[in-house]
Amino acid sequence: MQNTIIFGDVNKRVSDLVETRKLVIIDDIKTDMLKVLFSNSEAAVSIKAKQFLDKAISNIKETNNIIFNPNGNFNSTFISNLLLILNIVPEKTNVYFLFPHNNNSDEERNILKMIKRKVFFFYGDTPNTLKISGHDSSLPSKHEISILGSCDSRDTLRIYDEIYECNDAFVLSSYIARNSIACALTPPIAFSDSDINSIDSPFIKKCVKLDLSKNAINDVLSSLQSKDSILLIDFMDERFDLLPINDSFATMSWDYRKTTHFQKNKKDKYLTFDSSSKKEMTLHSLDEIIKAVTRKIPVKNIYILNLPMATYYIDEAGYTPFDEMRYSISRYNNYLHDVISKITEKHAGVNIVSPPGWMIYGDKNHLWGAHPYHYNKLLYLFSAQKILHN
Repeated sequence: MQNTIIFGDVNKRVSDLVETRKLVIIDDIKTDMLKVLFSNSEAAVSIKAKQFLDKAISNIKETNNIIFNPNGNFNSTFISNLLLILNIVPEKTNVYFLFPHNNNSDEERNILKMIKRKVFFFYGDTPNTLKISGHDSSLPSKHEISILGSCDSRDTLRIYDEIYECNDAFVLSSYIARNSIACALTPPIAFSDSDINSIDSPFIKKCVKLDLSKNAINDVLSSLQSKDSILLIDFMDERFDLLPINDSFATMSWDYRKTTHFQKNKKDKYLTFDSSSKKEMTLHSLDEIIKAVTRKIPVKNIYILNLPMATYYIDEAGYTPFDEMRYSISRYNNYLHDVISKITEKHAGVNIVSPPGWMIYGDKNHLWGAHPYHYNKLLYLFSAQKILHN
């Protein structure tokens, strides 16, 4: 069965194409609903559109065809957002794009510049007016990627691999989480293995050791084995406060707070994650990291995920807001905005990956649960494409 999803109105031209090609429509969303989706509204109608989108992306591996019918709407913002979705569709899924105009129109030429895969263009009123256009969407060459960040970066690669099933797209050379970049270059902190034995996960234990020993950046640098290596950074673990210990700081991750080492060193006062001094430390540390990294790889191989915390998640039941106070969502998002703005000013060659606002919402069915930093699959795929298909 040729399972088919329609993005846009199911009009006569769509019906004729479906009938001629013996396709089976399993779901569709009207053009007006797509307009609402891209407007980033939190209205009920937008939630329904996002429910459709989540379902479509989650089932993309079982979808044989997708038809995009803008129904004459060639507003540049609408089309660019529509093509974000089109370009994420795996190559094995056929994509049809309906034009109301003749061949070689201005709209077609503009759209072809933005398309990154092969597409069937449908002109006129009969399904016989099909033309294949666009580039071959070959799989990316194998990349060696090192992560200095959080599960946001790791999930970007995990979801890409899950949807595209391309095990050869990347090799994860290093993955360091639970380490604040702000204190990564401060002096080492003394500890013993018995101080952190309460941590069960070998991975988390390794990360906490790197934070205390201040060896995280050395680990990252050692993992960049060739000029083609990629460094992927995100700031989600900057949401943790910093514990002053002698002339240094420890990242107050949940795991670290459970350790004997934290109990021995905890204080009434600590450096809050969004304080001006913490922000300055983050930027200074990042300057030094970029300086060291670019001795090994080009600056264009550094990617930074600009992912604000989501304010809500959606599921089959609808829209559920996250607890602002529990997660300090606004505080973190303001912190991130300021840091990204400074990086953009100072490090023009670094790639900042910024999904559109309408993509930033949580996923209740996420592997690690519903939290403001666990996003929907489309956002992860968007981010992965910016890195792996650049």
